Amino acid sequence: VDELQKVYRRGLAADQFRPGLEALELHWLISALSFFNVSNRYTFSRIFNWDQNAASNQEKLASHVIDMVLRYVVKPELMAE
Repeated sequence: VDELQKVYRRGLAADQFRPGLEALELHWLISALSFFNVSNRYTFSRIFNWDQNAASNQEKLASHVIDMVLRYVVKPELMAE
């Protein structure tokens, strides 16, 4: 959380990140997205007949998590660029 706070402060100083966010909340968001991927891997793969363990699918999911977190912290007007 301390390292995430440092990253967030740098983003604020660079006028890239939205103000008013908490590092602990960002950690929670990242953890929640990551935990679901791990804890539901077997069930999700089985129900939807989709190999969640495949490297290409893990890369895609990681990319989506990164995109979601960035869309949350980066100022909206900068995401359009």
